[in-house]
Amino acid sequence: TDTEEIVSDEVAATKKKSKKKKGGGSGGGGASGPVTKTTSAGKDLSQEKLWKLLVEDVLQHFLYTLEYNSVTHMCTTCGVSKVSLLREFCNKTGVQITLKDYKFSLTAPFNEGDCACIVPVVKHTDFK
Repeated sequence: TDTEEIVSDEVAATKKKSKKKKGGGSGGGGASGPVTKTTSAGKDLSQEKLWKLLVEDVLQHFLYTLEYNSVTHMCTTCGVSKVSLLREFCNKTGVQITLKDYKFSLTAPFNEGDCACIVPVVKHTDFK
């Protein structure tokens, strides 16, 4: 039946993905220790680039155009403090940061050690 074909296709796709993760299944044993490769994708991300990505994402996802030039412009126009905005962002996304007085006037108010952990956010559960 159609359901059996879909299930078998999903199982086959899962097996292919797991082989790719293990190194293609060609032997060799995989990694012999902790991975030390670091990515620098966020290190070269400026506030302007991040704001541009956010504006594009809001436009694409919600079909809404943000009328502000930057976070600072939005906060001053709407009367929202940056600390409140940071707190709401952390609550919505599950990011936990260290408790300290962040200097938002700096070009880089955060560093790598500020992110304590990321926890999953549950938006809906069915109780039976």
